[in-house]
Order: sequence, then structure tokens, then C-alpha cells
Amino acid sequence: KIRVVGFEKLFGERVENRTLIPAIKAALIEHGVDVVNENENDVLILKVQSDTRISGEGRGFYTAHLNATLSLKDSEGSLVMQKTMDNIKGVQTERTRAGEEAYIKAIKKKLDRFIESFVEALYQ
Repeated sequence: KIRVVGFEKLFGERVENRTLIPAIKAALIEHGVDVVNENENDVLILKVQSDTRISGEGRGFYTAHLNATLSLKDSEGSLVMQKTMDNIKGVQTERTRAGEEAYIKAIKKKLDRFIESFVEALYQ
């Protein structure tokens, strides 16, 4: 059993409408992992921390990069595994939309393989 917690940020500010954490939960469930919402005994905690930064601006476009860290800890708080997603790029005509685009690309292009390797490592 895994409980997914954490936060998503856009340029250092927490966002209420999270996209990455729900997508991670769904991908874990698709891979046969029992995802729980409450803290239970003997449950692993997957902490997600993500943020974007502006890395370029020009000709009416903004470039943002997303970095995310997923840390899996056991019920005693010991680190079991940690993985990162680095420099996932989003480009849009507005600053906020560039950050959101980076999250969308992370989910569409990186998340499935990322979760697969995470689940494989979990069961080794």
C-alpha cells in the first residue's frame, strides 16, 4: 500500500489544481499498486515535490522547466527509493501556461515509463 502526498508548485507558488499527483496515483493503480488516501499501519509514503522555473523568454514565448522529486519512505520514515524528473520543458505565450505545459508534458511523455521503473524497483 502506498499513500501519495506532496505539493506542486508553479514558479515557487503552490497550486491548488494539481495535475501531477493525481496522474501519479492513477498510474500506480494501473500498475497494480494499492493506493490509499489515509495514513494506515505499514503503508509506504510517496512524497512528491515539484516546481517549475522560467528558463527563457523571447519573441513572445516563455520557456519553463519542471523538476520533480519522488521520495518513497517506509512506515518508520526511512528512505526506500528516490527518483527525479528533471528539466521537462514547456513553451507557451504566457508565463503560467508555460509552467502548466511542462506539467502536461511530464504526464504525457515521461510519467508512464517513470512509474514503470519505480514499480519495478519497488518489487525487486
